[in-house]
Amino acid sequence: MASRIVIVFDDLPIVAERLHAAAAKLVKTAAFNVEARAKGNAAVDTGAMRAAIYTVTRDGSGYAGAAADAASVNPHAEMQSEEPQPAKDTSAVVHAGMNYSVYVEYGTVHMAAQPFMAPAAAAEQPNLQQALRKLAAEMSA
Repeated sequence: MASRIVIVFDDLPIVAERLHAAAAKLVKTAAFNVEARAKGNAAVDTGAMRAAIYTVTRDGSGYAGAAADAASVNPHAEMQSEEPQPAKDTSAVVHAGMNYSVYVEYGTVHMAAQPFMAPAAAAEQPNLQQALRKLAAEMSA
């Protein structure tokens, strides 16, 4: 006599979709938290560099608002090109859009570094990891 298994109700696709959506939301939240921290950490002369920090997700970009805010505090401020939107909704980019931001972050031979992006990302990383572990625990319960 042959054995047969019949799946009557398959929730796996629904669970996978919910897990993906929840992870995407956590990544997006983390990116906006990094943006806020970076703005709080940024060195301020005119405020243009701080205003030019923006987040890009698959859903959209804060570039236009950042460019307008930077121009409102320094009309001569030059923004870099807009960062492209990530292909996946579980990815996000936080970008310091002012053309001189990299020199402030890492310094030059004439100026000491004043990091603001890397410390912001490092501070948020444990929060994102904890949230993802919690999500995984909830899904396995």
